[in-house]
Amino acid sequence: MRRNPTGQAPRVATEEPSSSGIESTAKAATTLLRALSFAGNLTARRLFQDEMKDQIRATEDKLLPLHPHLKGGALHNMATAELWDAADQSVWEERAKEMAVDVFGYAHGYCLHILC
Repeated sequence: MRRNPTGQAPRVATEEPSSSGIESTAKAATTLLRALSFAGNLTARRLFQDEMKDQIRATEDKLLPLHPHLKGGALHNMATAELWDAADQSVWEERAKEMAVDVFGYAHGYCLHILC
């Protein structure tokens, strides 16, 4: 057995890396990748859909009795279209642009934080 300069046997890790540490790093990486993916595909309407989920669901509930043949995605799209048409779309377009810049700046800082 090879010994270190102090004459002692080398220390061998007997424990596996902390699973909670690995899980939290994996979770952070997944969150970051989702944010980057979202920012790369960010449109005003997608941002609107993400932030207006409760209102869209409420509109779906309102539309269902009027259109009982619609299910799932079709009903969701109809509710989204109704709300989107009534929204000030220029506000959402500006917010989408701002968020894309913010997400990429955050991602850069977060990567530096993880690496350092």
